Amino acid sequence: MLSLFPFRYEYSRSGNPTRNSLEKCLASLDGAKHCMAFSSGLGATTALTHLLSAGDHMISHDDVYGGTNRYFRKVASRFGIEISFVDCTQPEKVKAAIKSNTKMVRKDFCTIFLYVRVVNILFVS
Repeated sequence: MLSLFPFRYEYSRSGNPTRNSLEKCLASLDGAKHCMAFSSGLGATTALTHLLSAGDHMISHDDVYGGTNRYFRKVASRFGIEISFVDCTQPEKVKAAIKSNTKMVRKDFCTIFLYVRVVNILFVS
């Protein structure tokens, strides 16, 4: 039988061999079955935020990329997702911000190399 779609990749945005190879390699480095690669940080942020539901709470580092900040304040909040912006370099502030409906703690790494704030990921996780 002749397939209408003989190739696995019809459109590069929905999948391509280079991205699939990257995802497989990254997953193997972490001993995971799967990995998802995105073309931008905001694309990844949007996908992760969409795992939440209305009424869920997320803690975000207070020093996030401007586009992420606007997305959280102007878009995600309209979907009923509550977001607290906290200085995640201070573990006690993260702990104090946790609520019964907290589903995610998110850290956005600053891209300005002269200005680095270190977050204790082990504590936050």
